[in-house]
Amino acid sequence: MKSKDDVGELNTKSASRPTIIAFTGAVLGTLIVPYITILWGFC
Repeated sequence: MKSKDDVGELNTKSASRPTIIAFTGAVLGTLIVPYITILWGFC
């Protein structure tokens, strides 16, 4: 039974990694894009 728990935990960790990467990218994009547009004078 323990091996099933390990496989489930591994699947959960591997599935959450893309979610964390996407969330981090969205947050960084939200913070960086306005700064770049102000810096380059696009507004």
